[in-house]
Amino acid sequence: MSLIEGSKLRGEHALFSPSTPSWLNYSDDQFLDALRNKYRASIGTEIHEWAGIQVQLGQKVSGVRDAAKSIKTMIFQKYYDERYGLSDFGRALLLHLKYIPTEAYNTIKAYVNDAVANLMTPEEILDYSDYFFGTCDALYFNEQKGMLKIFDLKTGSRTAKIEQLFAYAARYCLKYRVDPFDISTELRIYQNGEVLMNEPDPKEIRTVMDTIIRFDSLMSKHNKGEL
Repeated sequence: MSLIEGSKLRGEHALFSPSTPSWLNYSDDQFLDALRNKYRASIGTEIHEWAGIQVQLGQKVSGVRDAAKSIKTMIFQKYYDERYGLSDFGRALLLHLKYIPTEAYNTIKAYVNDAVANLMTPEEILDYSDYFFGTCDALYFNEQKGMLKIFDLKTGSRTAKIEQLFAYAARYCLKYRVDPFDISTELRIYQNGEVLMNEPDPKEIRTVMDTIIRFDSLMSKHNKGEL
C-alpha cells in the first residue's frame, strides 16, 4: 500500500472524523440530518469568507442574483483542481447552496453594503489575552468622533443574542485601552432578513470588561498551578 501522495483527498474535509466516533451509533436518518447540518455550517463559513472579501475590497452587492452567482463562483474555484476536477465536497456545497432562500441573500446583501458604506474592516481579531480573543465580522472605530461600530452576519437559523457583540466591544476596549464611557457604540446583527440594532449603555460594556479581566486572571493563575 502506497502513501497517497497527490491523492485527490489531499485538502479534503473529513465530515465524520474517526476522532469523534459518536456518528457510529447514528441511524440512517440521524446520519443524514447530521450531514446536512455539517454542510449548512460549511456554507456559512464560505459565505462569511466571501462577505469579508467584498467588504475588504469595498465592493457593494448590486443584487441578490449577483451575490448568489459570485458566492457560487468562489466555491467552485476554491474546490476545483485541474487534475481531479471539482471535489465531492465542493460539489456538495454547491448543491446545498441552491437551498438558501432569497431572504438569506437579502441579509447578506444588506450586511455587505452597510459594512462597505461604514468603511468597516472585516474579520478583525480582538485578542485581549491568550485566553480571551475572537474575530468579529466587521469593525469600525473613529477616534476623533469617538464611535465604535461592530456588525455581525449570522447565516444560521438559531436566533443570535446581542450579548455576543457586547463581548466583542469589551474586547476591543480592553485591547486598545478605550474607555467605553468616552465613546458611543453601535452594534448590529444581520440575520433572517432582519437587522437587530443596539446602542449599549457604557455600563454594560464595562461590566463585560470587568468579567473578562476577572476570569482571565483566574485562568492565568489556574494554568500556573496557583489555584
